[in-house]
Amino acid sequence: MGMKGPLAGSTALLIFCMTSAGAQEQAATDRKEAKAPKSVEDVYQEQHALFGRRFVLETGVTYTHSERNRLVLNGFLALNTIFLGEIAVDSVKSDIMTFDITGRYGVSDRLQLDLNAPFVARRTEYRATGVDGDATTASTATVDDSNVGDVSAGLNYRLLDEQPGRPDVVLNLRVKGPTGEHPYGVETVTDPNNSNLEYPKELPTGNGVWALTTGLSFIKTVDPAILFANIGYTYNKPEDFDDISSSDGDQPGEVDLGDSVQFGLGTAFALNREMSISLSYSQRISDDTETKLDGESWSEVVGSDANAATMNFGVTYSLGPHTSLITNIGAGLTDDASDMTVSVKVPYTF
Repeated sequence: MGMKGPLAGSTALLIFCMTSAGAQEQAATDRKEAKAPKSVEDVYQEQHALFGRRFVLETGVTYTHSERNRLVLNGFLALNTIFLGEIAVDSVKSDIMTFDITGRYGVSDRLQLDLNAPFVARRTEYRATGVDGDATTASTATVDDSNVGDVSAGLNYRLLDEQPGRPDVVLNLRVKGPTGEHPYGVETVTDPNNSNLEYPKELPTGNGVWALTTGLSFIKTVDPAILFANIGYTYNKPEDFDDISSSDGDQPGEVDLGDSVQFGLGTAFALNREMSISLSYSQRISDDTETKLDGESWSEVVGSDANAATMNFGVTYSLGPHTSLITNIGAGLTDDASDMTVSVKVPYTF
C-alpha cells in the first residue's frame, strides 16, 4: 500500500536531498581530480609533498655556474682623485655538476620519507694578474675534483589539509650527514711565476658538518593557479677537525658554520594535463662562520656571511602515467648566489 499525504511528500523530499547531496559530493570529487593532472602533482611533489604516491625514484642532474671578480689596489690616492700604484684583477670561475638519486616513500596520507644521495663534480678556474711583477699580465690555474656529496634524509608530515579558507600545511624535517669531502685543512698552492695567484690543491664536495633543517611549506589551489611558499631554519653542528688551516702542518681546531634562514614563494599554472609552468623566488641568509684553534678563542671568518637570492622558472612535462620531466632554470639576484642554475629531474612512480 503506497504512502499518501504529507508522509509521502517528506519521503520524496528526503530521497531527493540524499541524491542531490551525493551528486554534489561526487561532482566535488570529480572537480578535485580534474584539477590535479600529473604535471600539477609533480609540482606538489617538488615544492611541497605528495602523500598519495607510495614510492617515487627520482634521478636528477644540476649544473651551477658562478664567476667572481676582485679588484686589488696596492698604492694610494693623490689629490683624492688620482690613484698611484698597482691595479690587479683577480677572478674565480666555478662550475659544479651534481648527479643525485632521491627515493620517496609515502608511509600514509600524512607522512612521507625520503633519502637523497648526490655525487658532485667540480671545476674551478683561478686567475690573477701580476706575472713576473707585471700588473697587466695574468696567469691561470684550474682545479678539478669529484666525489660523493653530503647524503641527507627527510621527513614530511601533513599538519593541516587544504580547505577553502586555508592552505595545505606540511612540517619538514631534514638531516644531512658529512659524507662528502670537507674544505678544512686543504693546502694552498702559490704559482711560481705569480705570487698573487693562490689556489687550493683540492675542492670540497660537502661542508663537513651535521646539519638539521626544519620548516613549514604551504600550498593552495586557486584555480587555475597553484600558490606555494616555504620557510625554514638550518642548524649546523660545530665539529672538530684535525686541521682547519691551509698552512703547512696540522692545526687542529673547531669549526662552527653559521646557521641560516631560508624562505621562498611562487606560483604554478597547468597549461594542460601534461604540462605546467612555475615561477618562484627563494632566498637564504647565512650567519658568519667561526673557527677556533685548540687553546685559542673563537674568531669570526671575515666575509663568511651570505645572502643568496634566486629567481626560478620551471617547466614540468608528463611523459606518461609513471614518468615526468621536470626542468628548472635559476638566475642569481645577489652576489652570493650562483649566477646560473639549470636542473633536470626525472621522477618515476611505482
